[in-house]
Amino acid sequence: MSTTYIDDQDLTKVTYNGTWAKGGTSHEYGGTVASSTHAGDSFAVSFKGTSITVFGTIDATSEGVVTAYSVDGAPPANVTAPAGSGDTFQQQFWKSPTLSLGQHRLLVTMGKVNIDPDSPEEGTVWFDYFLAFDPSIVSPTSSVASATSSGTSSPSVVNVSNNVAVGAIIGGIIGGLFIMFMIVLVVIFYLRRRDLHHKIQSNEEDVVSTSSIGTRGASIHSPPLQPFTFGPSDTMTTRGRKNRTGAISNTPSSVINPHTSLGPKTHSSSGSNGDSSYEALQFPTAGPSHVGGSPLIGGVRGEANGRPWQSAPSNTMDAPPVDMPPTYTPT
Repeated sequence: MSTTYIDDQDLTKVTYNGTWAKGGTSHEYGGTVASSTHAGDSFAVSFKGTSITVFGTIDATSEGVVTAYSVDGAPPANVTAPAGSGDTFQQQFWKSPTLSLGQHRLLVTMGKVNIDPDSPEEGTVWFDYFLAFDPSIVSPTSSVASATSSGTSSPSVVNVSNNVAVGAIIGGIIGGLFIMFMIVLVVIFYLRRRDLHHKIQSNEEDVVSTSSIGTRGASIHSPPLQPFTFGPSDTMTTRGRKNRTGAISNTPSSVINPHTSLGPKTHSSSGSNGDSSYEALQFPTAGPSHVGGSPLIGGVRGEANGRPWQSAPSNTMDAPPVDMPPTYTPT
């Protein structure tokens, strides 16, 4: 069973005849009403169902206004309106008897109005909406509630509400919660992945830093290179001999004859003073025939390769002395 609302301005179902004024406030259904101050004006309402009810607004000037209601050409039913306490909204004007289920036509005619020259729009009633009852419609449901008027009375009002798709609402709520849950999971996953990436980078930097420190430490603690040293038998020789006072004698220990051939060196007796030792270089001669045909006098005799030789004395003037660099043999 269902009830259907028909607004006074639904011109697909309501047809007006005569002079009708449109008005309305927020307290009225759809915010609109229709009224006429001329007797004989009428309108017709087409509906489907087994009954129809008429609702509207009255005020203090509505007292004594007469309207006639007729369904499908039946004899009209006259209704006299009472006076309202101020504007009284959503008042039931008339209800039809039970009809057969099907299409019907309601005709409403203004029989008597209260004419007031000072207020030409007053002295009448205002039609708001029509409620048709159709038992063949099962899906929608209707309910009746109370609505407060601008006056002191609280007239009854009929409201229609449709069945609420509870499943759709619940499904929408569950779907929204699921989407929010997925978003939270994605955010958590992203944050954990970012933290893990930062930890990996930090560990790699620590490893690189430790490796570099170990390398520097190895280079620092590596054993020093051994310097090149002379063996005990390979001491540097000079052409002078250190005297007892620690000074180096500048007197050449030997001179070189340009006509002589150099042989291998021989070691002279070394002298020491404290912690220093020196050797004098000596050079062989070719023989007595190289110096004036006579052997050198005052020389130091020796042998080189089985041949006798001697060094020139320090006072020999045959050739100037030649300074030779010190020699050494690495071990």
